[in-house]
Order: sequence, then structure tokens, then C-alpha cells
Amino acid sequence: FRKSTGLGTGKGVVVGVVDTGIDVTHPDFRNIEGRSRIAWLIEGGRQPAGLHPELEKQFGCTDPKQVSCAVFSNDDIDAMIAGQLALDLPGDSLGHGTHVTSIAAGNGGIMSGQTPVYVGLAPEATLVIASPSSEAGFQDSDVLIGAQFIDDRAKALGMPAVINLSLGGDFGPHDGSSDLERGLNEIIGDNKPGRAIVAAA
Repeated sequence: FRKSTGLGTGKGVVVGVVDTGIDVTHPDFRNIEGRSRIAWLIEGGRQPAGLHPELEKQFGCTDPKQVSCAVFSNDDIDAMIAGQLALDLPGDSLGHGTHVTSIAAGNGGIMSGQTPVYVGLAPEATLVIASPSSEAGFQDSDVLIGAQFIDDRAKALGMPAVINLSLGGDFGPHDGSSDLERGLNEIIGDNKPGRAIVAAA
């Protein structure tokens, strides 16, 4: 696709995924030196880690009325992978988020030093991952918090962002009037260049 269209590799763009999580150790999401390509990650269903308390407060991780969650930066993830930070690695027990992120932005495992075979659409994109719940399904509020987290972190990085939502249900009016639709509409639009949301059909 990249060869036939002449489009780039995603370098300088955030690919954000709201899904079941991600296997942070997978070589598809690490650069040639083995460092994580995940700039930021929010994981629901776990206690706040306290590494970024202002972000954990901002996104409701410490709010007893919301799903508890933890926020991790790129440096945190690298330290966890190396065993230098004594916290459980963020994961993806269902595998769906890992699968989706690999299609969108996997690099084929270039850290192995071998020629990549299976490469995603944007193999040089910066990743921001939102896993809003430890359950198989998400509440609309969880999806919205995940999308807002990606948007916020992309702004902090000064980068355009594509937010992927390979999830959803059949409920609601489907006319743009639901809380989820109105919330997502606040992130994108003609007055917000550099933002796109892609949803599974």
C-alpha cells in the first residue's frame, strides 16, 4: 500500500488505539535498539502507579466513581521491560488490542535485525495506547476517556493523531446525539486540524 500510494510511514504522527491493551514486549512495537515505541499508555483495571499523578487524576484513575487506572510513559515502559521498575507490565490478555495495533502500526519486529515480513500501515508512528477497562467490553465513558487521553498526549507531544476505535456496539441513536458521539466530536472537526478518528464498521 505504501509503495503504490507513495504515502509515508507514519513518522511524526501518533497512532492512538483504544482497545483491550497491548503486549508491550512485542517486537512490532519496539524500535531497532529495542526501545518501546509507545510514548504513553493508560491501563484500566489496575491501581494507579503514582508515576504521573497529575495525569492519573486528570483521567479519573484515582476517582472512586470511575475505573481505577495507571498511566505510564515511554521511559516507564522501557524500565519495566528491563526489570528496573518493579511493576507488572501492562498487557493484553485478550490479544485484540495487540492485533489491531500491529495492523495499524507494527514495524515487523525490526529489533531482530532481520528483514521485516509483516509490517503495519504506519511502522514509524509513535504509539499512544488506551486500555480503559480490564473487562472484555467497555462503557461509553471508558472509550471517551481513552480517546481524550490519546488526544491530550498527542497535544503534549505536538503531533497530529489518528485515534483507532475497533470496538463499539449497536446501541444508541446513531445520529450524533449520544454522549459518546458528542464527546468524540469535541476531539475532531474542521477547527481541529491534525486529528482523525477511525471506527470499525
